[in-house]
Amino acid sequence: MNRRAPGAGGQVSIDRLTVRGVDLSEADARRLGVLVAQALGRLPAAGLRSSASASVDVDQEPGQGVEQLARAVVARLEAALREEGPR
Repeated sequence: MNRRAPGAGGQVSIDRLTVRGVDLSEADARRLGVLVAQALGRLPAAGLRSSASASVDVDQEPGQGVEQLARAVVARLEAALREEGPR
């Protein structure tokens, strides 16, 4: 899935988003992918490293909606993609 955030210069591609242990309908899972891609596309590129893959763990709180789950996923992904020095 490729999503370009309005007004953003970058493009984010999510080839596969695997969600385990979360009770989401297929529609909600697809929406989660869209929300994550859009939010990642809005992140400033400075300080982010390009990555072929990233893996993060996010706990879903009871009653947490798809939007809140997407924000938690994006926060963890952003942290994983931030450059912390030379690689």
